[in-house]
Amino acid sequence: MQFWISCTGEAPNLESLPVADIVDYPLEPAEYKPFAQARLCLTPSLLLVELWAFEVRPEPESSLRAVFFPEGNGGPVLSFQCWSGGRWEAYRDGRPVEPEVHPLSGENLQGVYWGTRVSFPRSWVETAPGALCPGTVLYGNLYKLSDSPRKPHQGSLFPADFAGGHPEAFPSMGSFQIVSY
Repeated sequence: MQFWISCTGEAPNLESLPVADIVDYPLEPAEYKPFAQARLCLTPSLLLVELWAFEVRPEPESSLRAVFFPEGNGGPVLSFQCWSGGRWEAYRDGRPVEPEVHPLSGENLQGVYWGTRVSFPRSWVETAPGALCPGTVLYGNLYKLSDSPRKPHQGSLFPADFAGGHPEAFPSMGSFQIVSY
């Protein structure tokens, strides 16, 4: 499977970008599969990731997660997770980092949502300056998670091995094609 990361200028119009639907919940019963979405773009200096979930009263354990591998089978180079209460964690090569983070919340025609816009320096995901250009691929996955006893769920953009306990192993990653937009 594949999704697109649009290359844009320094001031992208995020509303015009393609939206990824995080709707693959292979282990969840029909009662609770919260709809979550994401947008991604690459500017000359940043990788911007917007994640949001439609939950009216999210549990404190409810979270959104993004994981990226610039190449092949190594471990995740960049990961980010935010929780409904505003807490977040980000790691680059297993070490904590502090990207620019902006919480999102509101209501639209689809319902009440919460989420985050995170800006990573482009150098955090590039193996060399300029390596991510139209036509190249960044591997990763986007997740909607909660270990709440009342509303547990595990969902992703690309099919992930939740049953085997390896949702962030490389076989659970999809490809994000860098495109000119």
